[in-house]
Amino acid sequence: MKNTICFLAAVFIILFFAGCATTSDSGDAGQNETPVLSWNDASSKSSATPESPAPYSAEAPETPKNLVKKGLDDLFDGTRHWPQNTASIPVTMNPAADTQYWDTFKVMVTGGSDIDEIEDYLLSWYGIYGWTPEFYAACHNFYFQKATVLLETATSEDDIQVVYENLDRCFASCFHGSMQYPERLDLWCGYIHAANMLGDYDNAESCIQAIFDRLEYNGNNWYWTYNEPFYGDDQEAHEREFVQIMHDYVIEFMNAGFFDYSAYVSERLLTFFPENVIALNDAALTYLYAGELETARPYLERANAADPEDLIVLTNLAYVCEDLGDYDAALEYANMMIMSGEEDYVDRGIKLCAELNQLMYPDK
Repeated sequence: MKNTICFLAAVFIILFFAGCATTSDSGDAGQNETPVLSWNDASSKSSATPESPAPYSAEAPETPKNLVKKGLDDLFDGTRHWPQNTASIPVTMNPAADTQYWDTFKVMVTGGSDIDEIEDYLLSWYGIYGWTPEFYAACHNFYFQKATVLLETATSEDDIQVVYENLDRCFASCFHGSMQYPERLDLWCGYIHAANMLGDYDNAESCIQAIFDRLEYNGNNWYWTYNEPFYGDDQEAHEREFVQIMHDYVIEFMNAGFFDYSAYVSERLLTFFPENVIALNDAALTYLYAGELETARPYLERANAADPEDLIVLTNLAYVCEDLGDYDAALEYANMMIMSGEEDYVDRGIKLCAELNQLMYPDK
């Protein structure tokens, strides 16, 4: 759990727009804290996999801007609904030939380039390379940021409608990107991150379901920015970091009060990694917050068996046993906390032992 913040910083697709939407550190005018919107996809639902428009020829970089813009418009007009089984989506992984465009795009955004200037750059990028993973990621970031900027100056219903149109394009970018490049985990994560930021937890949970469906197909072998393998050939790192990503979503769902969603993510994660300590602890926490202590306890016991030195699990287990009235077990776990030698847990263990002795021997 202690790695949560560190790993969030590595979610590359949201590296700068997420920050610009919530802070004023970039120095750009109009980049202050943005109110949360509740975005809902009003498009009709369909289980069909959407088709992306054919890319323009790389031999014709001078394609008229209006034609390229028409190609972009076509992308965002499609119906979007996560397929029931993403394992059926074919793999179409292209080389990351446009890395220099992505790198320049980052510099333009972090350097405070004008929105129109950035959009022109996106259009020229698309005219040369078409629908690449990096282009989808850039569109996602750009339209989310553009929506937040427009929101700050919106004064009418028409202005708000334009904000929603840009948010719609933000989500469409990651949706179509994920459908065309289903092994690019950063595109899926970009969609979920934006949905959670806007309080659209229904859409976020639907996307996570699609990720798990894909996981059954690809064996947790994902790609990230520049089409680089997600932690190479290190399968332990694959599991650790994928679980950490899902852990972050579990915490976000719990903090928002969506315990059914956090329970779904935890339980589904355990079908792939049944002895993962973080996943087991997350499942237990979900049930604890829901008041289901008896259901939570076995998950903590499994986590403790998998890693007896995990003090977070040990502490949770001690408190659950206390609340369930199993004072002997709680006392045993409290003593283990004291024996750990970790100052914070030693102090907690001592306090818990005092509480338990009072409960067990009230007349003394």
